[in-house]
Amino acid sequence: ALKLYVSALGGGGLSISSTFMGDMKTHAEEFDNAYKEFVEGVKGKKVPKALSAAEGMESALLAWREAGKPVGLTNDDWGVGEIPDCKRGVPGAGTGK
Repeated sequence: ALKLYVSALGGGGLSISSTFMGDMKTHAEEFDNAYKEFVEGVKGKKVPKALSAAEGMESALLAWREAGKPVGLTNDDWGVGEIPDCKRGVPGAGTGK
């Protein structure tokens, strides 16, 4: 699903590319590889392998999200829920926090 999302961002094969999409694709592949190891660990009842793979999945997913994060959005929720301050001409007016 992560690779599919990156492909959709790239226009579904329309030769649209950027650095962040390449980074996202790399992290998506890392996630997929860790997921395969996780499945093997669970099927083989190898708890340490499954736990290690789950940690790999977590770090790859967080890196994937960070790579796709728009520039300037630094808080955890990327500004979702912020209410803009509609005062014009008032110094310091902008977004309400």
